[in-house]
Amino acid sequence: MSMTDYLESKIMNAIFKRTSYTGPSALYLALFTGEGTEVSDSAYARQEIIFSEITDGTVSNTNLIEFAPAAVNYGVITHVGIYDSQTGGNLLFYSELATSIVAGQGVGVSIQPGDLSVSLD
Repeated sequence: MSMTDYLESKIMNAIFKRTSYTGPSALYLALFTGEGTEVSDSAYARQEIIFSEITDGTVSNTNLIEFAPAAVNYGVITHVGIYDSQTGGNLLFYSELATSIVAGQGVGVSIQPGDLSVSLD
């Protein structure tokens, strides 16, 4: 996953300018139908992610992440993002999926434990 400019600035300021940065109390996964186009629908809500301890510079989700069945056809989910809030908030990380997900009306999306990983290069 790639870190956003927002998070890069927060970390750089914390390290080089000695400004404080407090990480979010919870993290949420968002689905995108293209880079920058988050799914929007009455049944859609970002889902909380619980991450593992850091191992060799990587964290992975420990929980099953389940999105409710779509009320409308989402189309093809091509990207995911991690936010610091369930609504609004700041996008922290984003990534294109290795395999796109077709999410038609009535179809839910699930991410199995261990299938979402974040590492820094």
